[in-house]
Amino acid sequence: MIATMLFSVKINVKAENSDLPKVGITSMIDEIDTFIVPPKRTKYLIVGHNGKKTFMGYKAITNKTSNQYALQQEAYTDEEGFRKIDNRYCVAIGTAFNAEVGQHFDAELENGTIIECIVGDIKDDKDTDVTNTFTSQGCCLEFIVDSKKICGTIKYMGDCSYRCEEWNSPCFQYIVYDELNFLKKGEE
Repeated sequence: MIATMLFSVKINVKAENSDLPKVGITSMIDEIDTFIVPPKRTKYLIVGHNGKKTFMGYKAITNKTSNQYALQQEAYTDEEGFRKIDNRYCVAIGTAFNAEVGQHFDAELENGTIIECIVGDIKDDKDTDVTNTFTSQGCCLEFIVDSKKICGTIKYMGDCSYRCEEWNSPCFQYIVYDELNFLKKGEE
């Protein structure tokens, strides 16, 4: 997780004003404290998820002028067939979460498992329910994969929950990091 680090410096004020030019600033520092400031984030509770986590092939993203396409040019396929950026899973989510393509978020499952994700695609409102959260299959987390490399069980079942036991749990909440977007590196 990316965080901001702040420093607090305590200066020794024992030096006389006439000594200041002779005394280096480092000799006047008594201690340095560091504070980790977590990035700004918004939490979205997910109510009613059936646990299914579908997938889509990354080659379905064909608009070369889109952010989705640009992101996939930076992504890699892991040994299990999942597309990733910075070790985060590329996924498609609905508009209910006010996230942009490239934005970092964590999917927390009901069993406490955290899946570190990056928005790789936004589901069209016409393809989700009235809350713009779930697809017609009840899915709110659609992984972007290399269809030729994805595990046979996942492909057969149509559900990425079969990747491992820890993923076999419904989504509880999304934690969207407001200022962390892969496509906007250097703009923050």
